[in-house]
Amino acid sequence: MTNLKSFENPIDVLVAGANGGIGRALVKLLLEDTNVRNVHALSSKATTVNHDKLTTYVLDVGNESELESALANINRLTMVIVAIGMLHNSKGLSPEKSYKHLSPVDMMESLYVNTVLPAIIAKHVMVKIPGKERAIFCALSARIGSISDNRIGGWYSYRAGKSALNQIIKCLSIEARRTHSQTACVGLHPGTVDTWLSSPFQKSMAPNHKLFSPETAARYLLNVINHIKLEDSGSLYAWDGTIIPP
Repeated sequence: MTNLKSFENPIDVLVAGANGGIGRALVKLLLEDTNVRNVHALSSKATTVNHDKLTTYVLDVGNESELESALANINRLTMVIVAIGMLHNSKGLSPEKSYKHLSPVDMMESLYVNTVLPAIIAKHVMVKIPGKERAIFCALSARIGSISDNRIGGWYSYRAGKSALNQIIKCLSIEARRTHSQTACVGLHPGTVDTWLSSPFQKSMAPNHKLFSPETAARYLLNVINHIKLEDSGSLYAWDGTIIPP
């Protein structure tokens, strides 16, 4: 069980991407937390989880009319977690090892999922966040999106998508200072997690590389969220609470 003590009032949470490995684990832990009052779970597939605090929505979050309809009856959110991302898919899209492998179609799809969808979600949920109450907007990003930390190259589209997401979060944090004085907007790097996203690449991991279960990653992320400081809004946090340079 987690304990989100830094929120003074009952927490109303929205998790987008609730059918992914990390998303499911986050929802489970949030439902167990006594400080959480409501969990709104957005996903592309139906979930079998039933709980008094849980409301589920099956939709295409990229369809703004569907998203607006799903959010219509939500009046208050003090935590938003966008757990959406794509590294590869069943159609053959995969990280590029060289510029020679770049595909305009694959790049557009990767950027759409990793950058555009979180931005569109932000557009529609920020109006649900109180202007003068502690709140957190966060999206799962990645260390690989850090330009200064890029030492081996490759993975062009995924790197670019997460870098762009980090920039969107930074812009959102600056605007939020004027409209939501107590809201922190951050990116979260969950580490390497044992999910479908990382499964094709786990065999090539170094022996000392940490591989987290979704439950472990979710617990770390909620602990980071609980300790986020307003002055660090716009930053990218790693799973251990350290800030990753842009």
